[in-house]
Parts: sequence; structure tokens; C-alpha cells
Amino acid sequence: MGVKNMINDISARLRALRKRRDWTQEDLAKHSGVSRAVIARIEAGITKQPELKHITKLAAALATTPEYLQYGASNVDKATMDAAKTIQGLPDGKKEMVLTMIKSLGDNVQ
Repeated sequence: MGVKNMINDISARLRALRKRRDWTQEDLAKHSGVSRAVIARIEAGITKQPELKHITKLAAALATTPEYLQYGASNVDKATMDAAKTIQGLPDGKKEMVLTMIKSLGDNVQ
């Protein structure tokens, strides 16, 4: 799946889950603690890789999992979830370094 398709999928899932609750972007912002501007950029596909902290907060507010919101996945193995939690707890500089390494590994997979 290319980055563009992933973005559109995130956008569509976020918008659909929000509308299912009959919430505006402002409503979702109040329930999640994520700014309306961030929500709007994700839904519009402008934000290419939403931050995990935003995805986690949005997923909690929408009663879904971060994995479903980001990837459409309903089944993520425990090791992957544990790794994501570890990465989420890292200081920003180290988190960016790990995410860059992971992305480069994914770019090398055919």
C-alpha cells in the first residue's frame, strides 16, 4: 500500500468514525484532546504520518484501536503493540530516530 493510499484510508476511517457519532471536528477535538486543526489535516490527507499520540487519543475517543484507525487492521500481534507502546514512551528525538529506522526498513522490503 503506497503512502497516498494509506493517507486516504486514515482520512476515510477517521471521518467515517467521527460522522457515525454525529460529531463535528470540533466535537472530536473536545472528546480527544487533539486540536481541530490536526483533525482537519488528517481528514484532508495533508498530514502524511499522523503522530502516534494523536492517533491514540483519537482512537480512544472514537472507541476503536489505534491500529484500526491508522491501518485498518483489527488484529495486530502483541509484539507489535508492545513495540509501539515502547516507541510512544521515548523522548521525541529518540522516537523520530526509531521511526526513521523503521520507515527505512519498510522501504527496503519488496
